[in-house]
Amino acid sequence: MNYYEDGTRYNLDYGERTEDISFYVNLCGQVKGSVLELGCGTGRISMPLARNGIRLIAVDNAPAMLETAAEKARADNLEIEFIKRDFTGHFDLKRQFDMIIMTFNSFQHVYTNKEAEVLFDNVKKHLVPGGVFVFDIINPVLADLGRGPDSVYVYDVYYVAIDPATKQMIRLKPEMAKSFPIPKRTIIVEDVVDYNDATQIATFTLYYSIDKKEKFTSTLTQRFYFPQELDALVTCNGFNIIDKYGDYNLAKFTKGSPSQIVVAEKV
Repeated sequence: MNYYEDGTRYNLDYGERTEDISFYVNLCGQVKGSVLELGCGTGRISMPLARNGIRLIAVDNAPAMLETAAEKARADNLEIEFIKRDFTGHFDLKRQFDMIIMTFNSFQHVYTNKEAEVLFDNVKKHLVPGGVFVFDIINPVLADLGRGPDSVYVYDVYYVAIDPATKQMIRLKPEMAKSFPIPKRTIIVEDVVDYNDATQIATFTLYYSIDKKEKFTSTLTQRFYFPQELDALVTCNGFNIIDKYGDYNLAKFTKGSPSQIVVAEKV
């Protein structure tokens, strides 16, 4: 199964991720106009943006992700327009934005330089003059990518349970897991990676086990961009890099930075 075909599972895997939320809320809060989010997934970033009064439209190409995102927005009475589009294909929303964001490694689903050209054309088309494009990706570590398909890595372990109030499956925080009053289940996620150094594309196979009994797999592919390559790609496609951070605390990008966070202005 493709990783993005199940919005509920994705939400369990990453719904509690918070380290990048303040960064994007603060950044988008400086915008007087509206924001476009590309690759919104299940709305993990969209929701706090909307709660903070930021006007945005959120785009994704996976129906399951958009369906889960829309359900979450309705439950919180948030007005967010979710639109199905493929950001590696030409599209036109017939409006422009002051800022476009692409969060949590979504840019790594741009697999070829040609797709990157199309993406940047889409971004330029939808930005006002002087508008800003912000995205973040992983800073690749060759030792991690080169561990090979025979090396199994325990990626995550967490607990899930049915919330008595909402009847929805939720991921339990560690402090909740010890005292939660109803039965919970243990999810173990392991992965292997097959990295193609010619295309720079890594295929991750994720192995899920539930209480060490039920098992299923999912696949995820990402292209890894190296720092100098990424900077050249951005500037060659009509943008000036204003800032480049190495983490969400605004530390400057340097050797060993976990992330590449690019803030670029439309020329």
